[in-house]
Parts: sequence; structure tokens; C-alpha cells
Amino acid sequence: MVDYASTYHVMVRVKDAKAKTLAAAVRDYWIAWAGPPRTFSLDLDSGFKNVFEDMCYDIGAYMSHSAGTAHWQHGLVERRNAVWKDIWDRLVESEAVTESEVAWAMAEVSNAKNQLRNKDGYSPRQLPGDVVDGANDLSALSSFSIDSKLQRQNAIRQAARIAFLQVQTSEAVQRAVAHKSRVRKYNFEPGDLVYVFRERRPTVKGKRAQKQWLGPCTVVGTEDQNFWVSEGGRCLLCAPEHLRPAEASEISELLKIKAAMGDIQALIDEDKKLGVGFAPNESVDIPKGMGNEEAAPKEVFHDNRTAVGCLSWVAKETRPDLAFAANVAQSRQNAPSIRDIKVTNAAVKQAREYQDFGVMVARIPIKDMSIVVYHDAAWRNVDLEDEDLGDVTGHKVGSQLGYLIIGKRPGAASLLAWRSHTCRRVCRSTFAGETMACCEGMECAIQMRAQLLSLKLRRLVSEDEAARMIPVHAVTDCRSLFDFVHRCGAPKATADKRLVIDLASLRQIFLNEARGWWHRERGTDKPAVGDPLKIPLHWVPSECQLGDVLTKQLKPEAWCWWKVILAPFFLAVHVHNRL
Repeated sequence: MVDYASTYHVMVRVKDAKAKTLAAAVRDYWIAWAGPPRTFSLDLDSGFKNVFEDMCYDIGAYMSHSAGTAHWQHGLVERRNAVWKDIWDRLVESEAVTESEVAWAMAEVSNAKNQLRNKDGYSPRQLPGDVVDGANDLSALSSFSIDSKLQRQNAIRQAARIAFLQVQTSEAVQRAVAHKSRVRKYNFEPGDLVYVFRERRPTVKGKRAQKQWLGPCTVVGTEDQNFWVSEGGRCLLCAPEHLRPAEASEISELLKIKAAMGDIQALIDEDKKLGVGFAPNESVDIPKGMGNEEAAPKEVFHDNRTAVGCLSWVAKETRPDLAFAANVAQSRQNAPSIRDIKVTNAAVKQAREYQDFGVMVARIPIKDMSIVVYHDAAWRNVDLEDEDLGDVTGHKVGSQLGYLIIGKRPGAASLLAWRSHTCRRVCRSTFAGETMACCEGMECAIQMRAQLLSLKLRRLVSEDEAARMIPVHAVTDCRSLFDFVHRCGAPKATADKRLVIDLASLRQIFLNEARGWWHRERGTDKPAVGDPLKIPLHWVPSECQLGDVLTKQLKPEAWCWWKVILAPFFLAVHVHNRL
């Protein structure tokens, strides 16, 4: 363990490299006297996971990992450990340290290194405030003491000091000091195709590691100076020195492989265990002559479940326009009728027709970012999970809720999250369904905003502070909900008493967002009767509600839904006599 500021070095002998053992060593030999550090600089070893991560979370310490096989990124630690090991080797060779003297010898090596090394005019043990300096120097007592054990301890101490001075003047250290820093040749952006340098461990003992370039890989993002890349569905943290752009010849070879993929697509779609498969762009074959209300045959039943699984995955990852159809198909897949199979086939056809559309993430700086929540509810248009309630009424009594969360600035927008599901509670009115959809959408947006800011700032961010940094706006097409939230004074009690808690929570959320928005736009000015807080809940006509596609069976071409999502657009908001 090395302190970056003072290079104070603590070496501990551990029985194994498990996370529990390492966490206990850090707690007993560093935190106990120096307190918890702000940041731990670690490598990707498995010993720094699980229990060690829990300890860092408990003490509020950030974990900074070096990229794989890029040990120079934590060069200070690597160099200090190498110097310590060199001193140890010289001490063992000169004094023939035995097993019973290992603990004392380790302490003296660390002591010599922390006391004799000169950094900025001070030794490492002086910079922390003399926390381990003794009142007397016992090295001069070795020739006067008649105790053989004390003489041996002082001999080890002096040998460790001599070994440290010898290491400091060694040729290897001088070369390391004079070594020039590496220069980054390329600036990679997310989406770039690159190759990654790796050393693969040999399968046969005694052989050298195999050096190779893995790829092509796609750059996903950055973490400090390192890059996250995706290789075969697995994410790797790589140093910039280990990356190079994919060359044209390599890409052309990749394109040749893609051209031949059609011949083996059936093999890729085949289930490894069953030996049969179902491609996600194929419809379910329906036997001729069957009525819409008849139960699906066994072979059709299994193909339908596979198709519904494919639809659910696509709707969850990149296709919000399929979310409603996938959710309804899932609720009926245990006992589907021929009509349900036809609905599934229609969804598969829609997925195939719009396969070129998907989520596009725009680059939006945090300081310019706003979050817009489009939420909607459809009353009594789906079946409940509890079939007994449907049997009692004889009609559909379930309501579908959905919301879209969009991160945007004027012109640029990114679709961040979406959800479409059946409300677990029977809604007595459209107003009740819209209220619950609004609550779910706002809560999801607030949670996503808190995660984003905590990752960016590396600390916990309160809800009040987050509201001042990234405003959240909600968009509804329910006029009654809009009027209720914007009503001044005490709100009128609703006829549905179960909504009282939801509405109170919703008003609290919007008031907090309004205060944060006011502080962002107006600073320390106080709201007045003629200039009140602006509640960030906005009303739009139903034809402009982007969340409709999550609660009703609508085709995207009905009003060019995908074009609206992917094209630049803005939400006009009145702020202090300006839009």
C-alpha cells in the first residue's frame, strides 16, 4: 500500500489474495491509523471485488482501476513495490534472514524506505506528520548492547538501510527516471472500430505468453484515460496504448465474412440443446381452417412462445414501438388462441418492416441536458394478470401504462428508457390511470438522473441539488391531471380515495422540480403571486403524445412516430417572459 501524496509505503504479509483477506489487511494496517483514503488505485484482480468493494462503499472511497495488462497506469505503486522487493532481496542475501525473522525484516525494509527516501525535501514518514517516528534512534546501540536478539535486529535494520541506498543508485532505477512518457497517437470516439493488444496466457506451463491483436472491437465509452470496448459481446477496459484503428484490409475481410453469413444463418438461429430454432424475423405458421377463438395447437404454441420471446427482447433493447404488442403477447402466451397468434405475427411483421430504425444516442453535455417524460395510460383495453377478475366482469378491466424518458437539449434528443405494462390495480377512471403512469415515469426519470449525476460527480447527489442541475419535464394529454397539478392552493379531494397518496406524491415531486428549475433560471429571486413557480407538467394534444405507442396498438407510420423520435425537435416552455 502506497500513499500517492507522500509515497509512504506499508507492506503486509497475507495468507492469500482473497477479497476478504485483502479488505481486512487494508482495514487493520492502513485505515486503522491513517483513516479511509479518498480513492483506491487498483488493478483488475479478483481480490478487489465483492467484500473489498463493499468495504470501499461503506467508507465512501472511490475505486479507480487500471486497464488490463496496462500496469504502468499505476506506475507509482508498481515502481515502489519493485524497489521494496529489490531492497528485500539484497537484505535476505546479505543477512540470511530466517523464517522467524521475516516479520521484523519486512518492518525494517519499510522503515528504511520510508525514512531515507527524500521527496521534496522530506522523507515519506515525515510528510504524514511523524505518525510512526520513534523518540530515539536505536541503530547506534547495536555495539553497546549485550542482548544478541537486539544486536540481530539492529543488524537487519542497518542492512536494510544500506540495501535501500544501493537500490537508489542502481542502473535500472536511473533508466526508469530518465524514461520518456508515452504519447497518445489516436483519439478514439464511441463507435470506432479498433483492435486491442493482449497477451494470452499459455496453455502449457513453461511457454511464453502469446501476443496478439483482438478484433475488430467497437469503442463504447471512456473511463478517465482508458477506453471501454466491446469484443464479441464482452466489454474490455483497455489502455489507449493498447488500441490501434482497424485497417481497411481488415474491414474488407470482415465484410466478406458478413456476405457469407446468409448461408449459415439457420445454424446460428438453431438452439444448441434442442437442435431446432426459430429466426426472430419469421412468422408463426397457422394451420388452415382454424377459427380465431380456437386454442392454438401444440406445435404452434411452442413457436409462438419463441416468437414472443424474440419480440420481448427486441422491444426491451431498441424498439419501443413494439413494447405494447410484446407485453400483450406475453400475457396471453400461456393459453393463446388463433387470434393471439395472428396478433403476434402482425408484431413480427412490424418488427421486420422497421428493422432499420432504432435508438440513436446523441452527445448531450450535462450542463445543457434536460429530461422529458412522455407518459400515457389506456383505460380498460387489456386483460389483468388475475384471470378471476376478468371472469367476474366479463369484460376487459386492465389498464395499460407506459412512459418514454428522453434526454435532450434544443435540437438533439436521446431516447433513454421506456416501459409498457399492465397496471396491477384496477383503475376506476382514465384520470387514475394517467396519474399512476405519471408517477412511474417521474420516479424512473429522477432515479436515472441521480445515477447519472452520481457517476459523473463521484458522490451522492441529493434530489434538491439534482433538480437544479438537470431539470425534468413531464408531458401529458390528460387535461384533468394537468389542471389538478397546476391548481393553486389546497387541491380538491378526488372521488377515488386511493389516488390521494399518488396525487400528493406527484405534487411534491413537481414542486421540488419547480424549485430547482427556478433556482437554475432565476437564482436567488423569490417567487411572488404575479410570478409563481412554474410546474414542469405540460399538456399536449393526443396526436402529439409520443407515449401513445406504448399503450395502444398503433402502427408507427400512422403519424411517423420514428421520424419524430429521430428528428430534432423541441418542447416549447415559457420561462420568465421568454420561451
